[in-house]
Amino acid sequence: MFLSSEINHFKSFPRNMRYLLFAGMLYAFVLPVIELFVGAYIVSPPDPGTALTAIEKHDKINLYLYYQFALYTGIPVCFIINGFLLRKIKVTYLYSLGLMLSGVSMTFMMSLKHLDNMGVIGAGLIMGASYGFFWANRDFMSLGVTDDETRNYYFSIDTIFYTITWIIVPAAVGYFITFGTDSHLYTQKSAYIGVTIAVFIITALAAIIINKEKFNNPQSEQLLFFKFDKLWNKMILFSITKGVMQGAIMIFPILLILSIIGGVNMLGIIVSGGQILSAIMLYLIGRFAKPKHRMLIYIISISFFVAAIAIHGTLYSVMGVIIYNILQFIAKPLHDVSYFPTEFRVIDIVSKKEGRNEFAYIINHEFTLFIGRVSAILIVLFLAFQINVDFALRFGLFFIAAIMLLSILLGKNIVKDCEKEEAATATA
Repeated sequence: MFLSSEINHFKSFPRNMRYLLFAGMLYAFVLPVIELFVGAYIVSPPDPGTALTAIEKHDKINLYLYYQFALYTGIPVCFIINGFLLRKIKVTYLYSLGLMLSGVSMTFMMSLKHLDNMGVIGAGLIMGASYGFFWANRDFMSLGVTDDETRNYYFSIDTIFYTITWIIVPAAVGYFITFGTDSHLYTQKSAYIGVTIAVFIITALAAIIINKEKFNNPQSEQLLFFKFDKLWNKMILFSITKGVMQGAIMIFPILLILSIIGGVNMLGIIVSGGQILSAIMLYLIGRFAKPKHRMLIYIISISFFVAAIAIHGTLYSVMGVIIYNILQFIAKPLHDVSYFPTEFRVIDIVSKKEGRNEFAYIINHEFTLFIGRVSAILIVLFLAFQINVDFALRFGLFFIAAIMLLSILLGKNIVKDCEKEEAATATA
């Protein structure tokens, strides 16, 4: 009875919203591979079962940071390119291009005989283009098919898909990779090639689904602006903190596992912890939380994240890494489900107030996310070069924790400003 009721509730939403969620569900099976196992491919030892020397470990960390920096650079660049292409190409086609480029990036990396700086930078730029085309169009379509009252539910369901796949995919792919090498049935590289083929198949299915439904393109008008309303200026400062958290969540797990645990064999097991609890919390948030509860959810997410950092920094051990990963993978979806509806609420207000294309704000927002993501990398690099790698990995996250705690004050201020703007519009 309960399941039937929830399915009927889902069916009550517009068809294009449901199709966008279905396509996102398929991409959710790809994202853990992109974010986790591509990094693992870079940092894993050339001969499975062997330990890396200190110099090799340092070189691997540098390669991984080069890859991440290239990836982060490709995203905002492709947001701008995407904006101009939308004048002539359907939004669903560009969304599909983003899906397929993830497999292209992985194929490019697998084709490299030796992983070097130029190779991983090239793969990172292609993956950045994949993210850029996917997220730019996904964000614009999501903005169009939702309103402020439905966004808690929409982003909760969307994030639940990603949360569940982070339970299934890392464990399954991790087992698939290690089983081949342990049983000598296939090599580690052959396993990664098989995973890449699976990525192509899944993204092709997602592209077919999204192109079955019609979505509107943004209007052909100016997309780049440099002066914005005061409320949007606060939002882009808020987005920098979001970018810092994204950067930390993408780079630190791989580096900590490599440096402290020593390999990727436990990768799938570690990142699966805490996800079931997170999925249950997300569904309850989507069904029962109101827009007024978003800041409370945001504060809870930051509390989990800061607790993870404090425990890791105190223990700095295998147990510390495991607890850190469990808590941060609870924090991330809670952060997303509170942050993105707030961003869209601000876009609704300022786009009407300034009379501008909504996509212009999506582009601007991505550039400020880029600043935050790169800042997370630079914190690690600065501490690693000025002191040492262990200090950077142990205490670098404390700088990020301080930034996230300050973001709570900024978020509260943005919510108050939104309420004032909406009240003023209602009485006008």
